[in-house]
Amino acid sequence: MIALDIGGTKTSIFFSEKKNLKKFKKEYSSIIKEIDEKQKFCVIPTFFKNSKNDFIEFFSMLKSFDKEIISTFPGIVKIEKMQNEFKFKLFSAHFPFLIGKYIDVNFAINDVYAFAYYHARKFFKDPDNREKSILCIQIGTGVNAVHMNFYDYKKLIFLRKIFEAGHITLRQGKGKCFCGRKGCAELYVAGKYLEDIGKGNPLIVFKNNAFKKKYYENLSWYVSSLILVVSPDKIVFGGSVAKSLDIALLHKLVEEKFPHFRIHLNIEYEKDISRISNLYGLIHLYKKFKKRYKI
Repeated sequence: MIALDIGGTKTSIFFSEKKNLKKFKKEYSSIIKEIDEKQKFCVIPTFFKNSKNDFIEFFSMLKSFDKEIISTFPGIVKIEKMQNEFKFKLFSAHFPFLIGKYIDVNFAINDVYAFAYYHARKFFKDPDNREKSILCIQIGTGVNAVHMNFYDYKKLIFLRKIFEAGHITLRQGKGKCFCGRKGCAELYVAGKYLEDIGKGNPLIVFKNNAFKKKYYENLSWYVSSLILVVSPDKIVFGGSVAKSLDIALLHKLVEEKFPHFRIHLNIEYEKDISRISNLYGLIHLYKKFKKRYKI
């Protein structure tokens, strides 16, 4: 099996067999940006998102290593059951040539679903958490979130929910989102926003006090909006932007957004900057999906 975590700029590839990773390394060393042979994964640029031919060639190449391929995709992945099999339809601004098309893979979901499932497995392992809920927010090139309680987790109900959290409106600015509306959170809290402000270097935003203040103000309003909608007991932040986040500062700013901010909301905050969380979450979710639907 090959598991992919496709991001806006980077793609992580996990090989279930170490020999296939070594073979891939030998043949495609020029595009590998990072490799961990012990954990059997590598990272390459997402070079195939702007060309249908590159996309087809990339997946054909992977199938020469292993026929069973599962993947995350940025954007909405709609799971449809047709007779005795499941199909996966993609709606993603990153892959305009695939919008509304079925993806030829064994399993596909949005990346935040894989990330959320990875953390939900740990969270709900504790019986004391089974009456609570968890919210997972991925901030990379774009931003999205998944919220689930124990029943959602156990029955995979969250897979049937399209929760496009990046399009909660912040009602500011004149920029138009790719969805056609103005003011989407996607425009003001995601990695693309940081790159635009930092003129190609998103880290500048966290080093400049004025930029940093503005960004955390945007992000705290965004997180506050999500809390009002789903009221989670725990929030986990992931994605490329998470490594730079000051969680304590964000926690403080979010609590100040509520009218009774002197009363602690008792929400636990955590960040996860591991590259393999999405991959492991995807693999475990795929196994659960097959068992749940007797595939």
